[in-house]
Amino acid sequence: MSFRIETVRKKAGVFFPDGSRIGGNFFVLPVSPIHGGAEMLSELLADERNFIPFELEDGKIALLRKENIRMICVEEKEGDNNHLNTRQIDVRLCFVSGETMQGTIHYELPESHSRLSDFLNGCNEFFHFESGDKSYLVNTRFIKTVCPDSL
Repeated sequence: MSFRIETVRKKAGVFFPDGSRIGGNFFVLPVSPIHGGAEMLSELLADERNFIPFELEDGKIALLRKENIRMICVEEKEGDNNHLNTRQIDVRLCFVSGETMQGTIHYELPESHSRLSDFLNGCNEFFHFESGDKSYLVNTRFIKTVCPDSL
């Protein structure tokens, strides 16, 4: 009898606070327990597990401690940012390491609580961030400041 759970590989690059990076695949469910369609990587990161399996580029499996992941560069964008009530704001992230990144945060909140601070104070440990043509999941734990870019 096999208790194997079918999964789908999600290609990604994982960045750590010490500046190191590894590439490989996360494993997500083919059907999300929350919505129709495949489980998103952001859902995997929001679950209760402290360690999640990651397939390294050489095929070996490593268990990554979620709280020590600074950010993940996802190969394909997740979700749909084309909802009517979705806001987007250009920001500059400054990490505790001193590194900075410029890009866009997309979020959807009620009109009465739609400020960037409302989003950041209410988001999960990881949030979506786009920079150039790349999509990231950023761990709030390693953010020093988030500054809206003024035009």
